[in-house]
Amino acid sequence: MTKYKSGAVIGAGVVGLAIAAELSAAGLCDELWVLEKEASFGRGTSSRNSEVIHAGLYYPPSSLKARLCVEGRERIYDLCRRHQIVHRPIGKLIVAADDQEVANLNHIEGNARACGVPIEQLSQEKIRSLEPAITCCSALYSPRSGIVDSHGLMQHFHRQAARHNTEFVFNTAVTGIARQNGRYLVETQTVDGEPFTLEADLVVNAAGLYSDQIASLAGFRYQLHYCKGCYFSVNQSKAHLCSHLIYPAVGEHSVSLGVHVGFDLTGRMRLGPDAHYIERNEDYSVPIELKDPFYEAAHRYLPFLEPEDLAPEMSGIRPKLQGPGEPFADFVIRQDLPQFINCVGIDSPGLTSSPAIASYVRSLVQ
Repeated sequence: MTKYKSGAVIGAGVVGLAIAAELSAAGLCDELWVLEKEASFGRGTSSRNSEVIHAGLYYPPSSLKARLCVEGRERIYDLCRRHQIVHRPIGKLIVAADDQEVANLNHIEGNARACGVPIEQLSQEKIRSLEPAITCCSALYSPRSGIVDSHGLMQHFHRQAARHNTEFVFNTAVTGIARQNGRYLVETQTVDGEPFTLEADLVVNAAGLYSDQIASLAGFRYQLHYCKGCYFSVNQSKAHLCSHLIYPAVGEHSVSLGVHVGFDLTGRMRLGPDAHYIERNEDYSVPIELKDPFYEAAHRYLPFLEPEDLAPEMSGIRPKLQGPGEPFADFVIRQDLPQFINCVGIDSPGLTSSPAIASYVRSLVQ
């Protein structure tokens, strides 16, 4: 087995944490450092998402997203069972409200089967028994979809990495990367402006929204697009009217999975996220003007919903390699230089895929 004197993981979101846990548990580095510009782990995209465990229905069968989502889904369920991480495998309905969405539903079903994902066509009787309060003309059921405590999952990865002598360095931004005598000089600066240089034999770039910028420091050109998604909470008096995740049947080339019903682990219902491209800044405001479009999108299959039931909740930003109007873009997880691995464009299903991404990175390292 290849072993390195020192390694650095850049970024402490769920993917960076999973990678650190995997590499350190395998004993691949005598010293492993995790460098994070925020004051703690999981402060970016990893803490601003729907916390859904995706089954792997939507991604092209030959893609990394499809493969790593399916593998990561089962790994997360196993981790949650073994380590008492809060989760609920509540299942998901994908619903069609008109003929076009029925066609979309048929495509989703075919794609899911091609990816080896369990999927079930529902009769109207079965739809009514599962979700009597919704309206749709056709639906699929995904039994392997669920929700997870994303912070609890990140805490697990953090504990695992720390247990195997990983050092976490927070409030520290990476400002330069150079290769010298077969090693990497990783230049950093603390929040107080103090610089220091870390020497590493192995570097993994898992910097999320900033992964293209980190890659550029080492001479690689990637271009991320910021795609913002907002959420609206639903009046708690209506939360009991649904018990599953409920998604609209979006088209093959949709940039998002549509405004859908989700739940947090306390049972609170919310709608979202939507998707719209923004300039490169971390603007997490939720404009009240989005309330009407959210209501109109959801009311098509949630007839009990009233406009006054919705309130702005939170937003997140996806680091997408797919720009506006562009076709599907897969994860980039690539060894661009010896022992330098870039993880770029890790948008949804990045949370679900995180333990499988970590295993994939380990295979590249070894």
